[in-house]
Amino acid sequence: MQDFIIPNDDLRTLSEQIYVLGAQWKEINDELNAAGYGEESSFFRRIIEDSCASKEDLSRLHKYWGEWAKEKLAGVGGQTDVLRGVYSPYTAFRSKFIDSLRNDLLHGRIESQREIVTPQFEPTLKKYIESGPSPQTKSNFEKSRSIKKSAIADHGMQVIDEFPALKNKERFKLLRERYCLSFDVCDFKIDSSSKTYIVFKRVTTNQKWEFFLFDDCFANLEIGQLSPMFGLAYRGSKLSLKTLQLNSVLRFSPEDIIPYFRASRNFAWDSHQEFCLAADTIARLAIIIFQRLDRLIK
Repeated sequence: MQDFIIPNDDLRTLSEQIYVLGAQWKEINDELNAAGYGEESSFFRRIIEDSCASKEDLSRLHKYWGEWAKEKLAGVGGQTDVLRGVYSPYTAFRSKFIDSLRNDLLHGRIESQREIVTPQFEPTLKKYIESGPSPQTKSNFEKSRSIKKSAIADHGMQVIDEFPALKNKERFKLLRERYCLSFDVCDFKIDSSSKTYIVFKRVTTNQKWEFFLFDDCFANLEIGQLSPMFGLAYRGSKLSLKTLQLNSVLRFSPEDIIPYFRASRNFAWDSHQEFCLAADTIARLAIIIFQRLDRLIK
């Protein structure tokens, strides 16, 4: 493996080819749900949707999520910070819609109504976040656990009784094994022997790029959280904590594509079954996104 200097033309072309995937976020979510995964994320998203004051607000919210995803996917060759308006010099897409919302916030046309202030500028999301926890927060969490329990039953997941007592080292080993099981028939190959992070890759059909899952989760396993990141790199690139930023051409989180996906990547710290469900959900989403990206890359 080696480090790569990537031609600027390749970055621009790749951005042009793949950013449209962001417009497919609903279809990606539906495909994930149809496979029996990610329904807890859909549940929390519906809570946000139900807080919309009108059909126009709901339409604006959905458009915002799609435009956000397109801007993140277009950010090849650099970091993209949508809230701050920071973009890669090679991006093939800038959302006029998002620019207008950001401009409204800067000029005081979108105001914070609470003591909690967030840089978020989509009005429904901003109001929801700044309102803080609601009286339904606990019941919503319980409902999410119930959704996970139903999915676990549907998939027939077994339980390791000693899981609550396992430390991060043992949990990390189990996670690697679970990912390997999930990716076994999908041509994703493990690409790291690290003791703190996991890398899986799959080569695109044009043989030029590798799509990857990078999970730097070791420190968070005992508190019930996986930390996946997706991205693209030149085929053969070395990806590690030190080289990830240099050797990848695109990095994005599952939440950039599926709003509130964190509800699916988190798990009760003492539940082996929720742990397995989180890993399987991430793997399934990686497969879905790869398949769709691969069709776009020429």
